[in-house]
Amino acid sequence: MSWALVLKNIDGKELDRFKLTAHRRSILVHNGSKLAVIDGISRPEHGSTLACFVAGPWGTKLEAIEDDLSVLPSPPKVNLLIDPSTESYKLKKRTSGSTEMMLLRANDRIYTTKTSQSLTLAWTTVEVQVNSSATGDQAKNGANLITGEIPAGIPDSSKDEETEDENSAGDDTAIAATQSNVFARSTPLPSVSRSILVQETPTTDRIAQMVHESSTVLDEAETLAVPVPPVDETVDDRPAGGEKELDGIKTIQDMPKGSDCLQENNTGDGMTDKTEDHPVATTLARRKSGRHPTVEASTSTRKRSSPMVEDETDLTSKADPSNRSSKRRKAPIEEDEDIEGGIDTTQKNNTKSTQVVAKKRRRQTIDEEEPSEPTPARSLRSSQEVLPDIAIYVGLKPRVLFSNSAIPSNGSVVRFLKRNGGTVVDSVKDDVNILCVKMGPLSKTMKLLQSIALGIPIVTDKWLIDSSKANHFVAIEHYKPQIKAQEQEWNFSLERIWGKKQNTLFQGNTVYFTPTLKSAYKNFTEMEEVCRAVGARRVISRPASGKDVDAADTIRMASEEEDEDADKLMRDGHACFTRDLLPNSILRGKLDLDSDEFRIQAPPPVTPAKTPAKKKGRPRKS
Repeated sequence: MSWALVLKNIDGKELDRFKLTAHRRSILVHNGSKLAVIDGISRPEHGSTLACFVAGPWGTKLEAIEDDLSVLPSPPKVNLLIDPSTESYKLKKRTSGSTEMMLLRANDRIYTTKTSQSLTLAWTTVEVQVNSSATGDQAKNGANLITGEIPAGIPDSSKDEETEDENSAGDDTAIAATQSNVFARSTPLPSVSRSILVQETPTTDRIAQMVHESSTVLDEAETLAVPVPPVDETVDDRPAGGEKELDGIKTIQDMPKGSDCLQENNTGDGMTDKTEDHPVATTLARRKSGRHPTVEASTSTRKRSSPMVEDETDLTSKADPSNRSSKRRKAPIEEDEDIEGGIDTTQKNNTKSTQVVAKKRRRQTIDEEEPSEPTPARSLRSSQEVLPDIAIYVGLKPRVLFSNSAIPSNGSVVRFLKRNGGTVVDSVKDDVNILCVKMGPLSKTMKLLQSIALGIPIVTDKWLIDSSKANHFVAIEHYKPQIKAQEQEWNFSLERIWGKKQNTLFQGNTVYFTPTLKSAYKNFTEMEEVCRAVGARRVISRPASGKDVDAADTIRMASEEEDEDADKLMRDGHACFTRDLLPNSILRGKLDLDSDEFRIQAPPPVTPAKTPAKKKGRPRKS
């Protein structure tokens, strides 16, 4: 039995395994490509020493040396209904004044800031292989035992008592050898279960009380399960005091006559007591007889019901009937305004409701034609999804801003976020460090543009959903939006700007909006915040006149249709751009005012109609 460290990559695949020597220091080394564990006697030639391990029968001690470490504890194995701790422990690297260390348990995971690989502490047990076949003299002696023959060289036990007295010493030795040879077996008869022997001692009540207290939570969960209708079975006409069915397993009583297991015990005072009426008496009878009951599985197909996994919202609704209707209605997070236009969700909702009605009708038809047997509720353990080992989230506690997200604002996923130290914020100004959007195409919302300009990472809803399944926040690098079609259409790369600030695109410039274009925005204040996020000095909107409008460092944005201020500016020789200049510049990470992609074409000059010249002099008299 020994301790070992298992090296895994970010996807949970095992890369290497390092065995820890008891009572000896082992050093964790990072050589630039991957982690390695070496003996503490020899110093590493290359790389840095990150940590130190000391293993023993009492456990494994971890000490941080040249790097900060994160330890994610293994989940408890006592009660499956209790959520394990999802907060990792931090160990600071060694300084001149302090050293931080901790004791590890089996399945604890260790992370460093040098690489995305992780180490998992594993406890390896010794496997003992039992030979399942008897060979040589054992097989021969076994055959003689079955046929009733006595092996050569062993005296017959049917001799007279006088002969046995004369040769007592030799006979005793021979008999001892005979027993060791005849009854030698690869697997001996199993001993009586210790739990049954404990029942004879006064500690029975204490053990029963401990078992009862440990299963209290499971009993409460079973009360919430959907009851299974009883199944018609044949009436058992066996006499009272017979064997009882326990979880579908029963004991056969077709033992041969004369067996001690079926005989009545005389108590000595003329009264009889059946061995089947008391478990201790049954145990004593089995030890006397040397036989063990034959066990077979019951042919009944009925399964025990187990608690159904319910959402926490439904459990809360049962406890408080007044909030039942409000809890069930999970309102999704409101969708933000797309900078290119509004979002129409009426058609989606109608299609979804039509599909739900059609499914209900088909389900009712199937139930009427073929009534099915009641299905037992799913067990709590089988309903839990097993996810692969994913790297944990490293950084500040998540402060999540939702933009067009499909996650309900009062659902279990948001409750998981708040329960584990996260916060849901409503504005980019509230120290946001993660923007969560729905899966699929992106919408050019004000929150999205501000987040890109400020370098806030953008992830899909799947990051928060997978984190709730894993019971801890996972790394965000694998949950970037996949929008290849939009990247080609808008001519940008999300990978190039993801998490990088764009706050100097409009630095030193004044952004001017014509009154016509300003009225096209539902909330022009948010557009002003986007302009300031990319470094704009001022944001103004007024009729096309004034010193600021005509300045050389002013970027003029106008509407493409029926904008009198834009026409006046272009007649005066100023360039005007469409509203797409700002969002596309943020997505591309650069501002190009020399391109004609977003420049509004000036209208052709209007030539005034010629009027006939008036004649000079007085008109003639008629």
